[in-house]
Amino acid sequence: MFEIASNATVENGKVNVSASVNCPTGGYALEVDKQKYGEVLVISVTLRRPAPGAMVTQACTTPTLDTSYDLPEGINRVCVFIEPKSDPAFDFEL
Repeated sequence: MFEIASNATVENGKVNVSASVNCPTGGYALEVDKQKYGEVLVISVTLRRPAPGAMVTQACTTPTLDTSYDLPEGINRVCVFIEPKSDPAFDFEL
């Protein structure tokens, strides 16, 4: 199992999310998805793994993600989920 190091902040009308993970080979990537559910903005960070049997770089890699989103109007809560946990890693009441 991979442990994704992450950080999230909400400031100046923006949500900032950073994440990185150490992987044993190439072929891994961090992906982010955001969805608005009423007054809640949900951001999910997941680790994409190489396909079984795929040719990958034989070197340790560290995929990283650093992104920022403007807060949509009407949002009063931001939840950031980091795979594979089912509880938010970061939960901001605005």
